[in-house]
Amino acid sequence: MIISDECLELISRSFPNFKSLVLVSCDGFTTDGLAAIASNCRFLRELDLQENDVEDHRGHWLSCFPDTCTSLVSLNFACLKGEVNLAALERLIARSPNLRRSYVNDPDSETYNKLVMAIRNCMSVKSLSGFLEVAPPCLSAFHLICPNLTSLNLSYAPGIHGTELIKLIRHCRKLQRLWILDCIGDGGLEVVASTCKDLQEIRVFPSDPYIGNAAMTNAALITVAKNCPNFTRFRLCILDPTKPDAETNQPFDEGFGAIVRSCKGLRRLSMAGLLTDQVFLYIGMHAKQLEMLSIAFAGNTDKGMQYLLNGCKKLRKLEIRDCPFGNAALLMDVGKYETMRSLWMSSCEVTLEACKSLAKKMPRLNVEIINENDQMDVSADDRQKVEKMFLYRTLAGRRKDAPEFVWTL
Repeated sequence: MIISDECLELISRSFPNFKSLVLVSCDGFTTDGLAAIASNCRFLRELDLQENDVEDHRGHWLSCFPDTCTSLVSLNFACLKGEVNLAALERLIARSPNLRRSYVNDPDSETYNKLVMAIRNCMSVKSLSGFLEVAPPCLSAFHLICPNLTSLNLSYAPGIHGTELIKLIRHCRKLQRLWILDCIGDGGLEVVASTCKDLQEIRVFPSDPYIGNAAMTNAALITVAKNCPNFTRFRLCILDPTKPDAETNQPFDEGFGAIVRSCKGLRRLSMAGLLTDQVFLYIGMHAKQLEMLSIAFAGNTDKGMQYLLNGCKKLRKLEIRDCPFGNAALLMDVGKYETMRSLWMSSCEVTLEACKSLAKKMPRLNVEIINENDQMDVSADDRQKVEKMFLYRTLAGRRKDAPEFVWTL
């Protein structure tokens, strides 16, 4: 979304009691717009900038918070790449006794010692993120607040080496959510597993997205499942569907099976790779709390999808891409879709005829066929496979704002 400085200034002047601003994946604005928010929104509790492209004009915006501003609870500007006025940041933190989340991007400056003192006054901080550029010695300043952290996001920190990450994580015994770069290595993940017993979510991002030489094994997944049974979300996508276990040459059924067996509270699961119907049998048998499942390049036959629909009683959202599931799987238990929020299938084996049959049997469901490359041909052969099918439960009937490439059956 494009947001201008003028928009931010209008918000700040129109709503002087404005309390929360969260911008995710936006661009078009600069720190001048943030300065307007800081200056005019005197009761601001939350300023959260996530993955935005922000132009930094002068790096002065932090000093625009008035001295009377003591209401901040959450401050996240980890995506900013310019210099930070640490003197202004120190003053802001010092007068914000309710601050719980502090996301910064550069703690290294002449005022480092003063920042350390400010951090010591914020022992209630539970969530930490950022560090686009940081000298390794600076991380030790944050060890003091690590024991209270429940969330740590260092996915924007390519300058922190694996050894420094490990030192930091050893102090984070209460972590429930961890986002990290792959430079942490296997040894670092072992430390995570042995230290962070309450971990519920971990995401490992590539430090270089253009280089892929990782070798995943079932043994690694089984170890993760054993040491981290509190996961509620798990995502691992091996984009080469022909690549087996690097040690045994087997599919990854047993590894993902261990995840669903061990993590009894698992609610969201995303997976892709060399997987057979067996893994879907495991999911149907053990993932009783699963609400959202996303799969790609997996399965052998219609039985895989049948195992899911039969076993996962709490499933609300199912996304299937590039899997061999066809008409029999789609139509096996259409009543199940009444209890779900949505089903997405793309590049599968489902035909137009099956989609029409489903729409006829379940009139309270919207069944949409999507063809973004062409306007939909309503006289198309019923035997042809649909590229994309989206099914969702609704009380309002077919939507009236569908573009031309969407055909509602």
